[in-house]
Amino acid sequence: MKYDDLQALAKEYNDMAETGSRMWTDLETMTARMKDIRNMIDGERPGSYDEISLLFGGELVLDILPDNK
Repeated sequence: MKYDDLQALAKEYNDMAETGSRMWTDLETMTARMKDIRNMIDGERPGSYDEISLLFGGELVLDILPDNK
């Protein structure tokens, strides 16, 4: 490989590392918010969703009926 090829690889690596760092920060923020959401739901309607399915990437599906107003 020539010098320019190696420099291009180094730049690609550094760009990906920077992107990964931003993604990690975003993931931490999203994870904290998701925990807050589950805690709020648990406070209002404990046991209203399947926690096990969330461990395997399932969606948060509420097993509740609408409030009667």
